[in-house]
Amino acid sequence: MSRKIIISLIILVVILTVGCGIWYMSSNKPIQESKNDTKIETFAPGTYKVYKNDELGFSFKYPKEWYLEDVNSGSMLCQLSNFDPDIGLAGISEDKLVDITISATRFPYSGLKNKKAIRDYFSGYSSSRLVREMNIKGGRVCLIKKSLGAVGEGREFDLAYLYLPKIKDAKNNYWDYVIRFLPFRLGNNYRDEYFKLLMSIEIINK
Repeated sequence: MSRKIIISLIILVVILTVGCGIWYMSSNKPIQESKNDTKIETFAPGTYKVYKNDELGFSFKYPKEWYLEDVNSGSMLCQLSNFDPDIGLAGISEDKLVDITISATRFPYSGLKNKKAIRDYFSGYSSSRLVREMNIKGGRVCLIKKSLGAVGEGREFDLAYLYLPKIKDAKNNYWDYVIRFLPFRLGNNYRDEYFKLLMSIEIINK
């Protein structure tokens, strides 16, 4: 094999290696959606209520006009909406609705090992991508864009995941928990309120 061919092959390998590296770094880098999302305001005094889960050790604020229904059935913790669940959705247009479910999934302690594993676990699906990791008091929240396919009529949702490590149950067993916030309905006028909610999450020292 001539020296010219060998040099050409080496150059090709280097180009492919650099190109793959650039692609990997860009595909795994959190994406800032817009400047507005990076300056999230907090709730003004007197405009919010507080949900607190002592068992799992976290809390968050939500607009006082919204309804919170404690579910505690299976993985479901609670449901938030801007309509009275006893009355229903009658007369409310889709773009003015808020319907957020909060659920919990548990894993054997250290099953997800670290924050990078958490991020990779939830952003590794072909139907989802990591948008941002947000600092909160006592931890971090991963914000994921995910398509729910036929269930969500092919729409993308601003899912958020909160990692809660080493939670002890009644039998003194330890678990890692991931709290999922799913805004199944979120009118454009309420998107800022949703991000305020996420930024208000606090880890409770137990």
